Amino acid sequence: MRKSAVLIFVMFGSITIAKAQTLIPRIGITSATGTFEKGTLTTDQSTSSITGITIALGYNAPITNFGKVVFGLQPEVNYIQKGASIKSDGEFYIGEAIYTSKNTSKQTINYLEFPVLARFEYGSDKFKVAVFTGPAIGFGLGGRYEVESRVETGETVEVYKSKGKIVFYDQNGEENTSSLDHNIDFSVQAGAAFTFFKHIQLDVRYGHGLTNKSHYVDSKNRVLQFSVGVPISLH
Repeated sequence: MRKSAVLIFVMFGSITIAKAQTLIPRIGITSATGTFEKGTLTTDQSTSSITGITIALGYNAPITNFGKVVFGLQPEVNYIQKGASIKSDGEFYIGEAIYTSKNTSKQTINYLEFPVLARFEYGSDKFKVAVFTGPAIGFGLGGRYEVESRVETGETVEVYKSKGKIVFYDQNGEENTSSLDHNIDFSVQAGAAFTFFKHIQLDVRYGHGLTNKSHYVDSKNRVLQFSVGVPISLH
């Protein structure tokens, strides 16, 4: 009887350890860029990354073991900044005069994002490594834009600057706003997490947008995230 009680205790203890759940608050930076559609009057156009922030909370729920590998699901809620910087050079005519323009536009868009990740983790209490992947849906909250244009003729250079808010579904065309007509951002994410002594976690991941920021232009998000988390055990 005593041996049976000990066996049952060990079994339940093993299940508890295998199913230990963890909250993972994270904070970090993003390096965001995107695809774009070239303008018809532009002779040269390129995109580059912008830097933003991300603040997230993950819930790691182990489900089963494959040998020493623990499989689980990790739903998250994530505040994240995405966007891009686009540079373009071009020419246009006014009468017989030829003008050249150098334009830089920067968009920073804030999203509330909900990934659901399949997670595979291996290691000891001193060091664990996990790989994960899964879909995410983001909801645009707004943002900021900045535009600078340098227009040159053979004799003069004029510089025009503007900045303002990014909004969604704005039908009124308010001053100093840039409107996008699609605030839903479906994406897939993949990455890795490295946990040291159960208390510090480094998370690196890539998000690949599947939907356009506008219904009429090819403009999908691409974003790298680098963050630090503090796992909090719930058992």
